[in-house]
Amino acid sequence: MLKSVKNPAGSIFLKRFTIPLPDTRVCIIGTIIRQENMSTNPLYTFTRYYKGPGTEPLDNANNQRLIWEYEQRWTENEEERSNDHPRMQEYVTDVLPLFNEDDGIPNSLKALLYNRYTHWMAVMLLQMM
Repeated sequence: MLKSVKNPAGSIFLKRFTIPLPDTRVCIIGTIIRQENMSTNPLYTFTRYYKGPGTEPLDNANNQRLIWEYEQRWTENEEERSNDHPRMQEYVTDVLPLFNEDDGIPNSLKALLYNRYTHWMAVMLLQMM
């Protein structure tokens, strides 16, 4: 049996395996650890869940898959990272005057997550009405 487990830190992947031995009831249980090659795309250092194709979270706890898809869109599409994107202009207008933290995270990624947050909050408010 082979099962992939993604470490929440994002850069180490574990593969757990069980090998049954013939004619016994004993089996070998082990773990293979592989370091993800972060040099493939430097933008992966800014994402929490998306570390390249095939790194989708196994479960959807805390909407990890949804955020993984947003991060995928941001890393793979240069237009998403443009300062001319309407979402970026919205972020500059609505958020930066109130909260301008230089934490090393690109504003275009923050703009995408802010846009999605306000989108889903509006949906929840409409459902409550």
